[in-house]
Amino acid sequence: MRSLVVFGALIVLVWLSSVALLYAIDSLIVAVVRESWARTVLGLTVFAFWAFGWYVAIIALSRKLISSWASRADERN
Repeated sequence: MRSLVVFGALIVLVWLSSVALLYAIDSLIVAVVRESWARTVLGLTVFAFWAFGWYVAIIALSRKLISSWASRADERN
């Protein structure tokens, strides 16, 4: 049950950070960069790094949770 709460909190955190990221990209890149194509490239690059960071974080958390579940299952048997 606790792991479901952790994953639920992680999903909410990903969603909130994506909203914050979109506002940050919109305000910072639009203020600094004049060319539309450069805004698009910078925005997509920042989004790609954001998505990769969350991917790595979720994979690491999943591995820890799976190993803890496996160790609990071994203790019960």
